[in-house]
Amino acid sequence: TGNFVFTEKVLSWQRKLSPLESQPRLSRETLPASASEIAHKKIVYEQIYFINYISNLIFLQR
Repeated sequence: TGNFVFTEKVLSWQRKLSPLESQPRLSRETLPASASEIAHKKIVYEQIYFINYISNLIFLQR
């Protein structure tokens, strides 16, 4: 569960950094996702996956 808390922290941190969050929420939810938005989300998910992977390696070595 510690890793879940860590993931939540990373997600909130990613949301703060995300330039998409500065856009109006309504337009982002009603309009279809643009190619750049999809690409950005993919990068964010890859970063989260990578951070989780590294944290798991560190955690397992204890």
